[in-house]
Amino acid sequence: MDKNTNLEEKIIKFLLDPNNKDNYEGYEVFKRVFLKEFFKEEYALLRKFYDGEDLFNEFLVRVIFREDGFLLNNNMKEKINNIQHNFLSYLFMSIHNFLRTYRRKAKFEDSFKEQKSMKLESIQTSDNRTKDLLEYNARVHIDYSLHIEAQEILESIKKDFSEKELRTLCYMFLNEKKYYGEEITDDNAYKRKSRMKKTLSEYINKKGFSLQGFALFVKEYLMSEICKKLC
Repeated sequence: MDKNTNLEEKIIKFLLDPNNKDNYEGYEVFKRVFLKEFFKEEYALLRKFYDGEDLFNEFLVRVIFREDGFLLNNNMKEKINNIQHNFLSYLFMSIHNFLRTYRRKAKFEDSFKEQKSMKLESIQTSDNRTKDLLEYNARVHIDYSLHIEAQEILESIKKDFSEKELRTLCYMFLNEKKYYGEEITDDNAYKRKSRMKKTLSEYINKKGFSLQGFALFVKEYLMSEICKKLC
């Protein structure tokens, strides 16, 4: 039995019966796996704002188990029961999706760290004005957080997609065949677009991007940073 198989079995035993004291080792193994990923260089900013063990417990509650108690959620249960599936690989993907989501929150917190500490110091007006300003700040914070994610999506897609895929992406959202850079029939254009829809859906899920962030990427960056340069 190799090391990964042994790890997987211990983790699965814990997940299927988390209240059993005999499965506590599986909990510890799972936590070590999570923390090993948490302490990778790509999550250095994340560690400025979050404790690894706290995030692991958050991961258990929000991703692994159902909200109505320590019962394995249906997706996890399905992956465990599917003997054709590499459960450990799926688990790593879930961990990284979760950590990337919190990394975006950390970028947002880092960007507004000074503003948050100063936001009340300059207010010398009535309570109503204070309330209005705080509500405005909250909206700005949300918008800025999405812009950070949209920029991350831009860099990720530029790195991971081939030129052909980028051209199909432009056609998909701008509906102009000129972005293909070659003569192509309507039928072939439609087939490429259909394949891209599936590719894009899987990519967004794998990377843990939000639909709001992706929509902002399309609106603000797709044309200016990708499509315009392909013409």
